[in-house]
Amino acid sequence: AVIGLLEADTFFYLLSHRYFAIATFIRSDTDINFSRLLNLWHDIFGHIPLLFFLIYSNFLQYLGNQYIIRKNVNDQDIQQEIARLF
Repeated sequence: AVIGLLEADTFFYLLSHRYFAIATFIRSDTDINFSRLLNLWHDIFGHIPLLFFLIYSNFLQYLGNQYIIRKNVNDQDIQQEIARLF
């Protein structure tokens, strides 16, 4: 679990190892309709159910692996495109 946003390198490293970091932040009642920050509810109800589908979880792992590969060969343009996908 994470409090804020992770750096892209850390996030995709975790994905490449089939770990999905979730936020520990819960939006306040004043932000009930919209919050710029991702929060626990967003992760639990928006992302976690999809991880039970093997195709989706394999795709996320693939994205993580591709990001790491591109980092190792210093291809920053492709890294940014992968980050945009997510």
